[in-house]
Amino acid sequence: MLLIYFFVPKPWKEAVKEAMFAAGAGRQGEYSMACWETAGRGQFLPGEGAQPAIGRRFSLRRVREFRVEMICEEKHAARAVQALRRTHPYEEPAFGIIRLEDPATQFPLTKSHGADPHSTDAAEQPSMKESPAERSS
Repeated sequence: MLLIYFFVPKPWKEAVKEAMFAAGAGRQGEYSMACWETAGRGQFLPGEGAQPAIGRRFSLRRVREFRVEMICEEKHAARAVQALRRTHPYEEPAFGIIRLEDPATQFPLTKSHGADPHSTDAAEQPSMKESPAERSS
């Protein structure tokens, strides 16, 4: 599984997300169109050969942008990145891809987390509905 993140100005955010969702990003199990986003401010200085979608060459521009993150199976990654590049307004959109590992295979649950992973006794396992305070009483 991969995590694709990118930065996009607000007016284009929904169009880029929709294109990436249509390409297969943002899906896990029975869930689709899943992403996380946060607002921020980006800046750039277009050079001589640039054709900026926002601002002018040789003029520092600060833009309200969003960082959007979505998971993506490797088999859909190339199409998702193509969709990002096709719908993003910038000539060179800023994005990255991070490979996600399954932590359960590297960091198994231990007693220090409140459960014995080797126990088959349901009474020894904490209830998902109980808070830590309820379990200690």
